[in-house]
Amino acid sequence: MPGRHQTGSATGQRATSPLRILVVDDDEQVRQALLRTLGSVGYEVTGVGSAAEARRALEEEDYAAVLLDVRMPGESGMELLRFIRSHYVDLAAIMVTGVDDPELAQSALSIGAFGYVVKPFRPSEILINVSNALQRRSLEIQRRKQIEELEDKVLDRTKRLRESIVSLADVLSSTSSPFEEIIRQLAPDLTLGSEETPQHLLRIGELSSMLGERAGVDVPARDRLRLASALHDVGKIGVPDSLLQTPGRLSMEDRAVMQRHTVIGHRLLSDAESPILRLGASVALTHHERWDGQGYPAGLAGNAIPLEGRVATIADTFDALTSDRVYRSALEPDAAIEIMLEEKGGHFDPGLLDLFVASLDDVIAIRDEHPDRAPIRAEQPAGGQRTEPRVPAGASSEGRRAMAVQVEQQHASANGRTGISVDAARLLATTTKSRVQMEEITPRWLLQLLPWVQVDGGVYRINRQSPAGQERRRVPISERAGEPYIEAEGLRAIPILARAESTLLERLAGLMAAEERPAGQMLTEEDGGTDRLQVIAHGKAQLVKAGAYGPRQQLGLLSGGDYVGEAALLEVQSEEGPAVRTLTPCRLLTLQRSAVQDLLNQDPGLRGELQRAIESSRHAASQTNGHGEARIELMSGHRGKPDLPVTYADYDLAPREHHLSLVQTVLAMPARVADLYSSPYDQLEEQVRVAVEAIKERQEREILNHPEFGLLSLAAAEMRVPTRAGPPTPDDLDELLALVWKKPAFFLAHPRVIAAFGRECTRRGVPPPTLTLGGSPFLTWRGLPIVPTNKLATRFSPLGRLVSDMLLIRVGEQEQGVIGLHHPGVGSEETQGVNVQFSGIDEKGVSRYLLSAYFGVGVLTPDAVGVLEDVEIGNYHDEDPS
Repeated sequence: MPGRHQTGSATGQRATSPLRILVVDDDEQVRQALLRTLGSVGYEVTGVGSAAEARRALEEEDYAAVLLDVRMPGESGMELLRFIRSHYVDLAAIMVTGVDDPELAQSALSIGAFGYVVKPFRPSEILINVSNALQRRSLEIQRRKQIEELEDKVLDRTKRLRESIVSLADVLSSTSSPFEEIIRQLAPDLTLGSEETPQHLLRIGELSSMLGERAGVDVPARDRLRLASALHDVGKIGVPDSLLQTPGRLSMEDRAVMQRHTVIGHRLLSDAESPILRLGASVALTHHERWDGQGYPAGLAGNAIPLEGRVATIADTFDALTSDRVYRSALEPDAAIEIMLEEKGGHFDPGLLDLFVASLDDVIAIRDEHPDRAPIRAEQPAGGQRTEPRVPAGASSEGRRAMAVQVEQQHASANGRTGISVDAARLLATTTKSRVQMEEITPRWLLQLLPWVQVDGGVYRINRQSPAGQERRRVPISERAGEPYIEAEGLRAIPILARAESTLLERLAGLMAAEERPAGQMLTEEDGGTDRLQVIAHGKAQLVKAGAYGPRQQLGLLSGGDYVGEAALLEVQSEEGPAVRTLTPCRLLTLQRSAVQDLLNQDPGLRGELQRAIESSRHAASQTNGHGEARIELMSGHRGKPDLPVTYADYDLAPREHHLSLVQTVLAMPARVADLYSSPYDQLEEQVRVAVEAIKERQEREILNHPEFGLLSLAAAEMRVPTRAGPPTPDDLDELLALVWKKPAFFLAHPRVIAAFGRECTRRGVPPPTLTLGGSPFLTWRGLPIVPTNKLATRFSPLGRLVSDMLLIRVGEQEQGVIGLHHPGVGSEETQGVNVQFSGIDEKGVSRYLLSAYFGVGVLTPDAVGVLEDVEIGNYHDEDPS
């Protein structure tokens, strides 16, 4: 009966310590049936008829599981479920109800129910659900315990890491200590959990310093580089020891954990005051980047990788190849150099690698000066020593295969095996070969989707209507010694100053001061005017205005280069306008109205200059069509016979001209190779095919990123928007669509940006649909495909966040969009628009072929390209793995 606890238990044999189960159901018959079923198998069961009784029972006893009816008088089972999940995390709850509703079941499971059983039920169904729930409960309790233990270990390791950094700073604070002495003091910290030796750190430092000298680095910088390079793997003390000592190839998951040591090392060192430690932070972060952009953690390429990172990569790789490891023996220096030269221009900076190879004698001298005292040898098999012949430097492929056969025969003899080995038998077999594979090749969707215009004269001129007034543009922000400032000419981005004299601009720029504002602070109040011009140097702000029926409207975002309060420069201020509130911490450059008035009072001539500039800008603005172009005078809605306006379309006298750029290379083909080794694949065709693929990849990269004609640089300031919160959300893409709204064709983004957008859509419950294009599926938004390209690079923002950019593009001449420019008709042979010309044979019998691709890109009107800037791609919505 309600109000009294009813219990049941097994009548036969039962466990010595039975689990307690609470049954909550207002139906007496159902409750009794559940008590009998559960008690029959050894559970200690208590039954109550309401949620209030259940709460009292939970306070008096510890239960392993609870069975809840959904619909009960007073507090419902769903409400009681929420209470249980928030107050009794180790209690497994199962819903037992007569309501067969999938939505209700899903709601219960989402709250935290372990099961959902519909009445009428079979006893076996109840027992199975309870057994599964208790097993899952046990696993979750065990998992929480493991997490707590892991958190304790993480706290302990973090403490040790911080102590290591303090030790580093203490040692480096004394500049008089010799390099070897410093490394010996730091070795216990820098080699924690790693197989590396203090001598390895000494060699890395000396090799980096030597290579820095060859590259023209001055003496003080070389000394800093010597110490900083020794810190390259400091982040490994944040990697599990078991992983560091794993012989052989790592799994994909383990490799991801190992790669985190670059970011860990950067985090440990980047906040330090010592310039050496800060340089070490850069080395730690970038010494696994590759020249071709295929490294980690950020995929930087070429000169985007800091010099110290490129130097440390070469030094560390050479020392690793020529040192013993648990999984292999050391290589001779010549063999190591041969392997590294195969990665010239791929893994390594080709210029630095040439300098390193040219200094091989000095490199070997450094190795001999700092030999490992306790080298780590590859493990020997049980039962005796095993001596393997080492492949000599420069050995041919035939020599390497012969040596492999020799090793196999030695092993066969040692094991008493008879018969020919597999490797020996393969020498008589015919292999089936593939064409040359090249991971750099991508679909190059941008080149496929752009409409191409043939440019016969090498120049494409974009004729436009004559510009009249100036629209709002972003103020260019410069930096000096880490501090933002505005060049005087940069103030012309503000329309009322566009036609001002340079003297006035210089005086105004000199009055601007830097200010810091926290997130959430109002820069201006709604319709309250402002007493200063405020230019955002770093950060984001939001334009807001009170709605007619309640909440404030969000009118737009402001970011670096945007400004508010230009009315402070006028004699009479306007009080109308939205409020401006910071979304993130902001760095501002401000110009006080009082300072402007003091300046004008001191020099009346400047007052006249400012007034003339303002009047000129206003007059020009009155002549525009709202897009900065000269207005076509029209009359509409008139009656009678008024005098019609006389007008004409004026042209821009200085139109933008796009000169075709080019990618070129000279392909060398020895006649002997072409004559003897062209079956089953023609060597010349393969060489040309691979070179053409590389040229087309470079062409697409330049179209996007070239500082003069790339789409990212051609995008107008007013067509750039920041994200609202960092990661790309549906709201951000809608904001981009509001800019490029006239027949947009497609979005363009790095694959990691697309993945980040997918996560945000999933989080909001609006998974984007897919579209098949060219046989490949694409995510879409508002019906437009989101096209992937790895040519939109990822980078670290000033705040240390991994970011990229996203583009929205309108295409075609007819649509005043983006077009590709090319001139394929040069030369004697065309391959994918790349011209291949035979240019002769030298005295060594080497044929040479000139490969050329002429190309460019044109943006016919500024509103054809929109950019979503600084899109964060590292946001996940699960538990923080750190």
